Amino acid sequence: MIVRFVKTFLMRDNWKKDFVEALIKNDVIGAQNLVSQMMPKKLYRYHSISTRTIIGLEKESVWVSDPSTFNDPYDSAAALYRRDEDITLTGWDESGNEIKYAVKDFTGLGKTLRKYDGLRSQKYADEIRKSLRVCCFSQNKNSVLMWSHYADQHKGICVEYDFTGLEKDELMLKWMYPVVYSKSLFGTPISDVEKIKASIGKLFSLHKHKIWSYEREWRLIIDSGSFDEQYIKIPKPTAIYLGSRINREEEIFMSEFAYRKKIRLFRSTFDPLNFRMIFSEISLKRSGDK
Repeated sequence: MIVRFVKTFLMRDNWKKDFVEALIKNDVIGAQNLVSQMMPKKLYRYHSISTRTIIGLEKESVWVSDPSTFNDPYDSAAALYRRDEDITLTGWDESGNEIKYAVKDFTGLGKTLRKYDGLRSQKYADEIRKSLRVCCFSQNKNSVLMWSHYADQHKGICVEYDFTGLEKDELMLKWMYPVVYSKSLFGTPISDVEKIKASIGKLFSLHKHKIWSYEREWRLIIDSGSFDEQYIKIPKPTAIYLGSRINREEEIFMSEFAYRKKIRLFRSTFDPLNFRMIFSEISLKRSGDK
């Protein structure tokens, strides 16, 4: 049993490494095939109940946001850097022939130039970050922390989606990415940026510190220039879970919405013995029906 668990964990870890390597190699088809194979049966999105949430549910869409506004200041940040061998100076030998010198051959100069160039690199990284639009999902609907952080302290909702019915060539699968948790930012020499230009924004956004790993996150990532609006069409929700502290008026509203849209609705309560939520399905009926 334990051996099987360890093997399963390692396989889960390894496929994400393979996925990142495919993106770095610009093997888009290989990356998409991995996503198609490993996409969870269900993904969940936590919400406070707001005008934006209701509009998204009505339109069967989600709002994509600028990641620089997220609660993690490192979200979608990255490290672009220059190696000493990437920085060269032009000189001439005794015969007047032009030659190139690597900065690493000059004590102290490499450090100075890297610091200056690092400022330009950081500006470029910030521009890439600002061009991204992201929507976050989780594999877990039963996180007390996420209900607190993202669903208005359990007064909001958690929406369930099933992406497994999508065909491999559908745009939605091309935008969905698993988050990779690590100790350090995604980093690459600036001289390699052109080689991974098609994937660099995605690589920025799918790397997060391992302290966030409890979120078991997947992301929909697009370029802000790809669409005129920030609502992106996605599959119809398969279920809605009400927070344990939702007020009565909003519970009635969500019940009527779920009835009209033919979406399963669940009520959540706190488990009296464990740190988790218990969900029970609500029998839906039109307001006024007995």
